[in-house]
Amino acid sequence: MGNKKLIIAACAIVIAGAIFLISERVSLTGTDGRKALALFPTLTESSITAIVMSERGSSVRLEKIAGEWMVTGKDGSLPPAPDGDNDEDDDDSSLHPADEALVSAAIEQTLSMRKTDLVSNNPANQALFGVDTAGGMFVRIFTQDEATPAHTIIVGNPGPDWNSNYVRSAESDEVHLIPGNIRQALFMNIGRWKRPTLKPESEEEFEFELGEIEDSNGDDDELQ
Repeated sequence: MGNKKLIIAACAIVIAGAIFLISERVSLTGTDGRKALALFPTLTESSITAIVMSERGSSVRLEKIAGEWMVTGKDGSLPPAPDGDNDEDDDDSSLHPADEALVSAAIEQTLSMRKTDLVSNNPANQALFGVDTAGGMFVRIFTQDEATPAHTIIVGNPGPDWNSNYVRSAESDEVHLIPGNIRQALFMNIGRWKRPTLKPESEEEFEFELGEIEDSNGDDDELQ
Protein backbone atom coordinates (compact mmCIF):
# COMPACT_ATOMS: atom_id res chain seq x y z
CA MET A 1 0.00 0.00 0.00
CA GLY A 2 2.79 2.35 0.85
CA ASN A 3 4.39 1.99 -2.57
CA LYS A 4 1.06 2.53 -4.31
CA LYS A 5 0.48 5.74 -2.36
CA LEU A 6 3.95 7.00 -3.32
CA ILE A 7 3.35 6.21 -6.99
CA ILE A 8 -0.03 7.94 -6.91
CA ALA A 9 1.49 10.99 -5.17
CA ALA A 10 4.34 11.13 -7.70
CA CYS A 11 1.90 10.94 -10.61
CA ALA A 12 -0.20 13.70 -9.09
CA ILE A 13 2.87 15.93 -8.74
CA VAL A 14 3.90 15.26 -12.37
CA ILE A 15 0.39 16.01 -13.63
CA ALA A 16 0.19 19.19 -11.57
CA GLY A 17 3.57 20.32 -12.88
CA ALA A 18 2.53 19.66 -16.48
CA ILE A 19 -0.68 21.63 -16.00
CA PHE A 20 1.31 24.52 -14.53
CA LEU A 21 3.79 24.57 -17.43
CA ILE A 22 1.00 24.45 -20.00
CA SER A 23 -0.87 27.28 -18.29
CA GLU A 24 2.30 29.36 -18.16
CA ARG A 25 2.94 28.79 -21.87
CA VAL A 26 -0.64 29.75 -22.71
CA SER A 27 -0.41 32.90 -20.61
CA LEU A 28 2.78 33.96 -22.40
CA THR A 29 1.16 33.53 -25.80
CA GLY A 30 -1.86 35.59 -24.79
CA THR A 31 -2.16 39.37 -24.91
CA ASP A 32 -0.89 39.88 -21.37
CA GLY A 33 2.03 37.52 -21.98
CA ARG A 34 3.10 39.26 -25.18
CA LYS A 35 2.93 42.59 -23.40
CA ALA A 36 5.09 41.27 -20.56
CA LEU A 37 7.75 40.14 -23.03
CA ALA A 38 7.58 43.30 -25.14
CA LEU A 39 10.76 45.33 -25.27
CA PHE A 40 8.63 48.49 -25.03
CA PRO A 41 5.49 47.41 -23.12
CA THR A 42 4.03 50.92 -22.73
CA LEU A 43 4.84 52.17 -26.23
CA THR A 44 2.06 52.61 -28.80
CA GLU A 45 2.06 53.66 -32.43
CA SER A 46 0.23 56.91 -31.70
CA SER A 47 2.65 57.88 -28.90
CA ILE A 48 5.76 57.78 -31.14
CA THR A 49 6.70 61.26 -32.37
CA ALA A 50 10.23 60.62 -33.67
CA ILE A 51 12.74 57.84 -34.31
CA VAL A 52 16.44 58.59 -34.69
CA MET A 53 18.89 56.02 -36.03
CA SER A 54 22.62 56.72 -35.69
CA GLU A 55 25.70 54.74 -36.56
CA ARG A 56 29.37 55.69 -37.07
CA GLY A 57 28.54 59.39 -36.91
CA SER A 58 25.72 59.26 -39.49
CA SER A 59 22.13 59.85 -38.47
CA VAL A 60 18.61 59.61 -39.85
CA ARG A 61 15.72 61.31 -38.07
CA LEU A 62 12.10 60.42 -38.72
CA GLU A 63 9.79 62.95 -37.12
CA LYS A 64 6.05 63.51 -37.13
CA ILE A 65 5.37 67.20 -37.80
CA ALA A 66 1.80 68.49 -38.00
CA GLY A 67 0.56 64.95 -38.54
CA GLU A 68 3.00 64.19 -41.38
CA TRP A 69 6.13 62.06 -41.16
CA MET A 70 9.28 63.83 -42.32
CA VAL A 71 12.88 62.65 -42.70
CA THR A 72 16.16 64.49 -42.26
CA GLY A 73 19.81 63.68 -41.74
CA LYS A 74 20.21 66.40 -39.14
CA ASP A 75 20.31 65.50 -35.46
CA GLY A 76 21.67 68.13 -33.11
CA SER A 77 22.77 65.54 -30.53
CA LEU A 78 25.25 63.93 -32.95
CA PRO A 79 28.50 65.18 -34.51
CA PRO A 80 28.72 65.44 -38.31
CA ALA A 81 29.70 62.22 -40.04
CA PRO A 82 33.28 61.93 -41.30
CA ASP A 83 33.90 62.17 -45.06
CA GLY A 84 33.04 59.01 -46.93
CA ASP A 85 31.06 57.53 -44.04
CA ASN A 86 27.62 58.36 -45.37
CA ASP A 87 25.47 56.71 -47.99
CA GLU A 88 24.14 58.81 -50.83
CA ASP A 89 22.05 61.74 -49.52
CA ASP A 90 22.92 60.88 -45.90
CA ASP A 91 24.35 64.39 -45.36
CA ASP A 92 21.02 66.01 -46.35
CA SER A 93 20.00 68.13 -43.37
CA SER A 94 16.76 69.54 -44.84
CA LEU A 95 13.32 68.11 -44.17
CA HIS A 96 11.65 65.86 -46.74
CA PRO A 97 8.29 64.07 -46.69
CA ALA A 98 8.90 60.46 -45.68
CA ASP A 99 7.52 57.34 -47.29
CA GLU A 100 4.55 56.52 -45.03
CA ALA A 101 4.68 52.80 -45.85
CA LEU A 102 8.32 52.54 -44.76
CA VAL A 103 7.63 54.52 -41.58
CA SER A 104 4.70 52.23 -40.73
CA ALA A 105 6.92 49.18 -41.28
CA ALA A 106 9.59 50.66 -39.01
CA ILE A 107 7.08 51.39 -36.25
CA GLU A 108 5.53 47.93 -36.58
CA GLN A 109 8.96 46.31 -36.29
CA THR A 110 9.77 48.45 -33.25
CA LEU A 111 6.54 47.59 -31.43
CA SER A 112 6.86 43.87 -32.22
CA MET A 113 10.25 43.42 -30.51
CA ARG A 114 10.05 40.72 -27.81
CA LYS A 115 12.55 39.69 -25.12
CA THR A 116 12.22 35.98 -25.79
CA ASP A 117 15.86 34.92 -26.05
CA LEU A 118 18.40 36.26 -23.55
CA VAL A 119 21.88 35.39 -24.86
CA SER A 120 24.16 37.34 -22.51
CA ASN A 121 24.30 39.79 -19.64
CA ASN A 122 28.09 40.05 -19.58
CA PRO A 123 29.39 43.48 -20.69
CA ALA A 124 32.54 41.81 -22.02
CA ASN A 125 30.45 40.10 -24.72
CA GLN A 126 28.79 43.22 -26.10
CA ALA A 127 31.34 43.75 -28.90
CA LEU A 128 30.96 40.10 -29.89
CA PHE A 129 27.26 40.66 -30.60
CA GLY A 130 27.81 44.13 -32.10
CA VAL A 131 25.83 45.91 -29.38
CA ASP A 132 28.68 47.90 -27.88
CA THR A 133 28.56 51.68 -28.09
CA ALA A 134 31.27 51.75 -30.77
CA GLY A 135 29.93 49.12 -33.15
CA GLY A 136 26.15 49.09 -32.81
CA MET A 137 23.39 51.17 -34.34
CA PHE A 138 21.65 53.42 -31.83
CA VAL A 139 17.87 53.72 -32.15
CA ARG A 140 16.32 56.51 -30.09
CA ILE A 141 12.54 56.58 -29.76
CA PHE A 142 10.86 59.84 -28.78
CA THR A 143 7.34 60.35 -27.48
CA GLN A 144 6.25 63.61 -25.87
CA ASP A 145 9.63 64.96 -24.78
CA GLU A 146 11.42 66.12 -27.94
CA ALA A 147 14.75 66.56 -26.14
CA THR A 148 15.00 63.24 -24.29
CA PRO A 149 14.27 59.85 -25.88
CA ALA A 150 11.81 57.61 -24.09
CA HIS A 151 13.76 54.53 -25.15
CA THR A 152 17.23 53.89 -26.56
CA ILE A 153 18.39 50.56 -27.91
CA ILE A 154 21.53 49.37 -29.66
CA VAL A 155 21.00 47.06 -32.62
CA GLY A 156 23.90 44.74 -33.37
CA ASN A 157 24.81 41.83 -35.61
CA PRO A 158 22.32 39.58 -37.38
CA GLY A 159 21.45 36.30 -35.68
CA PRO A 160 22.37 32.82 -36.94
CA ASP A 161 19.27 32.67 -39.17
CA TRP A 162 19.92 36.14 -40.67
CA ASN A 163 16.33 37.05 -39.85
CA SER A 164 17.00 38.37 -36.37
CA ASN A 165 19.31 40.81 -34.61
CA TYR A 166 21.08 41.07 -31.29
CA VAL A 167 19.64 44.01 -29.36
CA ARG A 168 20.58 45.67 -26.09
CA SER A 169 18.84 48.45 -24.20
CA ALA A 170 21.29 51.30 -23.62
CA GLU A 171 20.48 51.17 -19.90
CA SER A 172 21.07 47.43 -19.57
CA ASP A 173 23.77 44.79 -20.09
CA GLU A 174 21.23 42.19 -21.25
CA VAL A 175 21.58 41.16 -24.88
CA HIS A 176 18.53 39.60 -26.55
CA LEU A 177 18.24 37.86 -29.88
CA ILE A 178 15.10 39.41 -31.36
CA PRO A 179 13.28 37.96 -34.41
CA GLY A 180 12.83 40.11 -37.50
CA ASN A 181 15.35 41.93 -39.66
CA ILE A 182 15.48 45.13 -37.63
CA ARG A 183 18.21 46.74 -39.73
CA GLN A 184 16.12 46.22 -42.83
CA ALA A 185 13.21 48.12 -41.28
CA LEU A 186 15.38 50.78 -39.60
CA PHE A 187 17.96 51.58 -42.26
CA MET A 188 20.41 54.46 -42.62
CA ASN A 189 19.91 55.59 -46.23
CA ILE A 190 17.96 58.87 -46.26
CA GLY A 191 17.32 58.66 -49.99
CA ARG A 192 15.27 55.49 -49.48
CA TRP A 193 13.22 57.11 -46.70
CA LYS A 194 12.06 59.98 -48.92
CA ARG A 195 8.58 59.80 -50.36
CA PRO A 196 8.76 58.84 -54.05
CA THR A 197 7.97 61.64 -56.49
CA LEU A 198 7.41 61.65 -60.24
CA LYS A 199 10.45 63.11 -61.96
CA PRO A 200 9.73 65.70 -64.69
CA GLU A 201 11.09 65.10 -68.14
CA SER A 202 14.60 66.38 -68.66
CA GLU A 203 15.29 69.50 -70.69
CA GLU A 204 16.94 67.39 -73.38
CA GLU A 205 13.83 65.25 -73.79
CA PHE A 206 11.68 68.39 -73.90
CA GLU A 207 13.92 70.02 -76.55
CA PHE A 208 13.91 66.79 -78.59
CA GLU A 209 10.12 66.63 -78.60
CA LEU A 210 9.87 70.34 -79.42
CA GLY A 211 12.27 69.85 -82.33
CA GLU A 212 10.15 67.00 -83.66
CA ILE A 213 7.07 69.23 -83.57
CA GLU A 214 8.88 72.04 -85.42
CA ASP A 215 10.16 69.61 -88.07
CA SER A 216 6.65 68.23 -88.51
CA ASN A 217 5.24 71.73 -88.99
CA GLY A 218 7.96 72.48 -91.55
CA ASP A 219 7.07 69.39 -93.55
CA ASP A 220 3.42 70.43 -93.57
CA ASP A 221 4.37 73.89 -94.90
CA GLU A 222 6.39 72.32 -97.76
CA LEU A 223 3.44 70.15 -98.74
CA GLN A 224 1.22 73.23 -98.93
